[in-house]
Amino acid sequence: MTHPNAVLTASLMLAIASGCDQGHGSLAGDYLEVADCARPGEITRIEPFELDLQFLSVQATLGVTVMRMSPDAALANLADQVGISITKAAELKLATEASQRTFELRADGTGEAELTLALMKRCRYASASLVAVGTITFKDWGWRGGQRVRGSMAFDLVDRRTGALVGTNFTGDFDFESKTGSPYTPFAPINY
Repeated sequence: MTHPNAVLTASLMLAIASGCDQGHGSLAGDYLEVADCARPGEITRIEPFELDLQFLSVQATLGVTVMRMSPDAALANLADQVGISITKAAELKLATEASQRTFELRADGTGEAELTLALMKRCRYASASLVAVGTITFKDWGWRGGQRVRGSMAFDLVDRRTGALVGTNFTGDFDFESKTGSPYTPFAPINY
């Protein structure tokens, strides 16, 4: 016989799990070479590279919007993640209402947006700053509660410290429903 509390606990867990689905994204590349991934002083080659994205967090501060996509809502220092920084969020909102907006990504930080990859879960010793050279396209930028954040990306990865190419032919897409409150946004969204 099943204990009544076990049934209640299972029901609550199902409700919480289904209520937390905010969408999906993915990132894949031919390969990725990460310095100091498993051990300091060694290079680990991940071939092919794949990252499933189930969580999106967005923060806006002083005109800069920072997005973090990761496999789950783990703390940033414990998760593999894609980080995207955009300084023209107001322009992005207007552009996506009309059609879509593509941003250029450059390794030296002079692009229209910046995309970084951090492997804090699978590469605990990694010291390289992995930054994208390519593009990211937004098709929807409705990041207030219940709206969609949707787009695609295509880039190569370089180590910002050395300029060396460390990964090629990365492509990805994302389609998330915006949710507000912790852990999605630690602030009240600004109405761009």
